[in-house]
Amino acid sequence: MNIRKYKIAIPSMLTSISILAGIMAIFICIDGTRENYSLACWLIIMAAVIDGLDGKVARLTRTSSEFGIQFDSIADVITFGAAATAVLFRSIFLDRVGSNPIFYVFPVIFLICGAVRLARFNITATTGKKTGFTGLPIPTAAGALMSLLLIFTWMDNAGNGAWLAAWLAHKGIAVPDDLKLRITIGYLVVVSFLMVSLVKYPTSFGFFFNDIRGHKIRSFINALLVVILFIYPSVTFFLVSVFYIAYGFATSTQDPVQDNGETEKLTIDVQ
Repeated sequence: MNIRKYKIAIPSMLTSISILAGIMAIFICIDGTRENYSLACWLIIMAAVIDGLDGKVARLTRTSSEFGIQFDSIADVITFGAAATAVLFRSIFLDRVGSNPIFYVFPVIFLICGAVRLARFNITATTGKKTGFTGLPIPTAAGALMSLLLIFTWMDNAGNGAWLAAWLAHKGIAVPDDLKLRITIGYLVVVSFLMVSLVKYPTSFGFFFNDIRGHKIRSFINALLVVILFIYPSVTFFLVSVFYIAYGFATSTQDPVQDNGETEKLTIDVQ
């Protein structure tokens, strides 16, 4: 029995699951049942988590390949580009395009910036250990927007034990749809710009776990995040994504990127 043949299939299977999650999210949008939009958001967030694992699995099993790079990028376009755009459009923009066609533009901006990000990534990518990213990765951008949509749903569901939603309902405070729209557009524009920017981001694994030994405070924060994740998952994903996005922007501001006309070539940990 050639064990390596099976090892090679493991990263691709993870990538295939990511594609499946994206396709299912698109199917949910086609169905048009608003109650299921949260499920579509969770499918894309789940795919983003898997995307962070497939490359590491490929490196651990020593099955990194050029095929894996291309397959992973195709999966990203489907799940974090097309599927995330479909969820955004159906949940936020669809009801407004009749009155103003400009609302077609915003989700398309996200999709195009994501495609540009992936194209730039493909021409600089090599197999090996990942050291970081130039520009916000599209899985993170899509996950951040999906977590924002989940926050809106969470705040609207006062009967589901959400203390903030219950408190707002008790005070007679509601987040109007127009405010949700403006927040979504603002956040969308920011993450779209960051995807095609030269802002440097660490890997998600390195961001949370590198040099954690001996750092009791960081270990405590990570443990606390895990606990909160089980209690308020949507809130946790939203806050973590905002912090990660802000961290990259803040550190790049302190240490400006010297643009010499080329994007820095990074080694990446992919299939």
